[in-house]
Amino acid sequence: MENIIDLPIQSEKIIDLIKALETAQKASTHVSKDAKNPYFKSNYTTYDNAVEHFIKFYSETGLSFSHSLLGNILVTTIYHSSGQWIRSYHPIVCAKPNDPQAFGSALTYGKRYSLMALAGMSSGDDDGEAAMPPRQSNISQPSHVKTQTKDGSATVSHAGITEAQIIRLKIIAKNNGWSIDDMKRYMEQLGVTEAKNLSWIQYEALCNNIEKFPKPMAKGGAHE
Repeated sequence: MENIIDLPIQSEKIIDLIKALETAQKASTHVSKDAKNPYFKSNYTTYDNAVEHFIKFYSETGLSFSHSLLGNILVTTIYHSSGQWIRSYHPIVCAKPNDPQAFGSALTYGKRYSLMALAGMSSGDDDGEAAMPPRQSNISQPSHVKTQTKDGSATVSHAGITEAQIIRLKIIAKNNGWSIDDMKRYMEQLGVTEAKNLSWIQYEALCNNIEKFPKPMAKGGAHE
């Protein structure tokens, strides 16, 4: 079996898929936690509820999904009607691998979290978390910015990426031979003029594309 690191995670182009995901996420609400875990005394989202949420908010934008097994690896793929796709791999860890019921439970757990993570779904706080005072964090939160679609027809709002993410993006670009102009051309296809205005999804897609499609290095090192 191939190493998970070497397996494909997206189609050659994912621009249309990214736009569809953003549209779905903007329209989407928190996925409700429709079941209780008596052991941890908490609420959680069932897989069936996650699927229902996906169909309600994501299918309208041309998105669909599938699960399959590659040995004990759960493969989750989100497809766009354009033929573009993104994919995740989740090892199924089961304390009782010879117990079909235990393996089925572990598989359902993996399907739920893989779908929600790949689609960018959020289940929000449960009742216990909502009653607690907000946690303090030393991590700076990205500011909200506005960008305009490529044809100028609409303005959308999303969270911009942090300075640390911009630095990481530049390092990835330099190590893979991408110049600033190369990145600008890619961002222009997304209707974004500056890296700081990329949404999280756009940022991850750009990083993945740079690493997937490295450019020949100039003599003496990468592009500046």
